[in-house]
Amino acid sequence: MIYLNKYGWTLRDNNLRHYYKGFEIKKLILKSLSSTSEYDFNYRIYFSKKFNNFSKKSSLSFYRKSCMIRKCGRVIFKDLKLGRHVSKLYASIGLLVGFRKSSF
Repeated sequence: MIYLNKYGWTLRDNNLRHYYKGFEIKKLILKSLSSTSEYDFNYRIYFSKKFNNFSKKSSLSFYRKSCMIRKCGRVIFKDLKLGRHVSKLYASIGLLVGFRKSSF
């Protein structure tokens, strides 16, 4: 197993995002061409084979969400892109509006 330093997985994630960005438009075009009925069946098979030749790493599912400040990958709020510790800290200071403490 390869040991990654503290921010190694974030560098890997950034590289995967750049890799996906390079192939995003090509994959969308090939996917739409293979699903339309305007072309012959043979052309659609050709387009689908071209689409399947892309690497699995060029898909969106390989992304990993991380906090913008601490780079941790645990509980991330989608709207804020912050982790639970940072959002709790900012909410207690008063920088995040609309958060309230919920304890019974």
